[in-house]
Amino acid sequence: MESTIILLDEKTDQATKQMLQNVVDRKRKFEALKKKHLQSLWATMIVAALFMIYLYFYIVVPYSYSFFSMFSVFVDHFSHFLYLAAAIGLYGYMVLIKKS
Repeated sequence: MESTIILLDEKTDQATKQMLQNVVDRKRKFEALKKKHLQSLWATMIVAALFMIYLYFYIVVPYSYSFFSMFSVFVDHFSHFLYLAAAIGLYGYMVLIKKS
């Protein structure tokens, strides 16, 4: 229990002290989730931006004459799907934390 809650005067009963402790615990949990959400948001934005930059310079620019060529080059490399899955997975994690 928090020291400030323990040091409350004798007029405060144990139930009130426990209720205040629960409020403090929920606030800490909320702050931790808020921090984790912000970290996952930045990670998602950075990974998505890097993936888009990579796609632009290594697929769109060299193969811009045909959409089919761009699609074929994207599908030919399995690593592109891994990068895409990482970006989508981070987005899903971010949404999951936001709903918590």
